[in-house]
Amino acid sequence: MSGSPLAEALGRVDPDRHRFRMRAGASGEGWVVAAELVSDAALAGRQIQRARSRWGLRRREAAAYLVGSYAWGVGGPAAAAYVLARRVPDLSPQNVLVRLDEGGGIPEAALCGGRFAALASDPASGHPEALAFPGEPELLAWMRGRLVAGLGPLVELVSGLTRVGGRTLWGRAADLLAQSFLMVGEDTPDQVGCMRDARAFVSGLPFGERVGFFVVGSGERRRAFMRRSICCQAYRNPGYGYCDSCPALSQEERERRALEELARIRA
Repeated sequence: MSGSPLAEALGRVDPDRHRFRMRAGASGEGWVVAAELVSDAALAGRQIQRARSRWGLRRREAAAYLVGSYAWGVGGPAAAAYVLARRVPDLSPQNVLVRLDEGGGIPEAALCGGRFAALASDPASGHPEALAFPGEPELLAWMRGRLVAGLGPLVELVSGLTRVGGRTLWGRAADLLAQSFLMVGEDTPDQVGCMRDARAFVSGLPFGERVGFFVVGSGERRRAFMRRSICCQAYRNPGYGYCDSCPALSQEERERRALEELARIRA
């Protein structure tokens, strides 16, 4: 994959700023094929217990943590590649490697092969490992389908292990995927346009339509923000308050906080 159009797209992802990364191939302690994680109850259960032990999470929180970590660690870099280059890797669980850390999360992912999708108008669509799609809706749908091929079984497995419902688990995944589009959109001239991509992507997920989006403006600057579909419960921990996108806040309070953040960005 080195030197391919996909590698070029993923190379635009900054792990320090974006807080996720995806590379070609990986081996060593902690790495497993995603297909194994999403089908092995003992392995998934171990990650859930790690999260509970390391972070003091309750059962519901630890379940959502693992599913959200998969969505963020696997789907986040793909969303970034889409936003920055309109190219996306094959996220089929057989083609993805994930690193399982001691805290129950997935800090990074890797690809087994170099298959990717691009727009037919992209010269990279002629690459031997490329699939060409006529437009952005089709490209997003392909990416979502490959991600759900792993995320869906993981949700079902984790729900069975923890008795936490799909609405909570899918909601956590959708929230983090939407966040990845908006966050990486800051690196583009049209961050608000990335809101439309985020909405189109997560609305195709179970319960994804519950994620909310809104735009605030100050002067000539406009920026898209989101309302999460579920509360992450961080406010229950000492030293934490409500997240700016928390659904427990009023829309008025979310917009007030969004305007404050926009002012900080402008400064």
